[in-house]
Amino acid sequence: MSRLFTGERVILYHGAFGRGDDLVYQIRYTDNNGKKRRKVAPSDQEPIAWAKRMDVAISQSSETITDDYSFGALYENFKDELQEQVKNFEANGKYGEKLRPTTFKKKLIDYVKWILPYFKDEDIRTITPNKILKWQKWLRKNMKPQSANAKLGELRRCFSFFVVEGYILSNPCREIPNLTAEPPVQGYTPSQSEIFKLIDAAHPRNFESQYQKNKMLWHYALLRLVAETGVRISEAIGLDWNSVRNDRIYIKASAVDGYLFDETKTRHSERSIPIASSLVTILKEHRLLTARSNDFVFTNEKGNLFRSTDVRKQVLIPACKRVGMPIIGWHGLRRAYITELFDRGKRDEHVQKLCGHAPGSKMTRGVYQKVRAEEVVKQENVIEYK
Repeated sequence: MSRLFTGERVILYHGAFGRGDDLVYQIRYTDNNGKKRRKVAPSDQEPIAWAKRMDVAISQSSETITDDYSFGALYENFKDELQEQVKNFEANGKYGEKLRPTTFKKKLIDYVKWILPYFKDEDIRTITPNKILKWQKWLRKNMKPQSANAKLGELRRCFSFFVVEGYILSNPCREIPNLTAEPPVQGYTPSQSEIFKLIDAAHPRNFESQYQKNKMLWHYALLRLVAETGVRISEAIGLDWNSVRNDRIYIKASAVDGYLFDETKTRHSERSIPIASSLVTILKEHRLLTARSNDFVFTNEKGNLFRSTDVRKQVLIPACKRVGMPIIGWHGLRRAYITELFDRGKRDEHVQKLCGHAPGSKMTRGVYQKVRAEEVVKQENVIEYK
């Protein structure tokens, strides 16, 4: 921590201040009530100039101290800090932390759904590590360890902000260990013949009643879209009709847990992908049949965005059972798409562009090598001496 400026009431420091490795500019001073206070410099202002202005303002006025130490009330201050980081990202600011708008939106969802319901009315000065451990156990009942650890990370950052702002002296999350994460399991990757059977069995012509045919049309369209383009299921759910052209689709948004994000997973994920004319025809038939008022290709009966778990239960799992193949996730179709591109001799850069991976990403080729290793295990000849 280094001191950059000393005024009549204010001292400006530069350091991490309990925020991990994130360096910030912070002023410290004693208010007119004798309480030690801290403030983080706005990301869009030059720190020393801002500290000088604050020194004058604090010297000439009386600071009020909040009497509301509830988590919900002080969280609003933390949210303001995050919004400043978003503004800094959008302005490509020279100073301060930056936060992508889509990341900010995801953080808000996590807080509203998993953190505020548990801590909203709690006085932050009385939130102990033991209370956080109980919350962590509650999370574990509702999600995988990896997801629970991510929520704990968000809470840690929030309490670090409370420490920096002088509301509390220490972060009660600091001593809470992450849950032991389950090792990632490579899901089953279907062969091209299996995918053909999967999609063919979902064709509306295989069903008798008009109701079933109409229902299966969007199932068939979604299965073909994911299998033939390798898009992530979040990208398929977030696809709007303006992004469907005569010979390609444009990936520029995604949908997670029923919420639309007007950005993709990464900047490299924004891309265009060629599609077959027969798929365009199917999508047009689907659009005429649904004729819903919103602009999204796939929505539920109420016109709302799907959750990925919903479409897996409604579409993918029944499709797998229909043809007697192992139950797969949507990512299995994406892996199969990548593998097929490599089998056709496409260059790494070509495949990375189509599937939305960063140039030079090892992930793309890693998917192919992993699948091929599985194939060797399944198909390798056994040497037998008789």
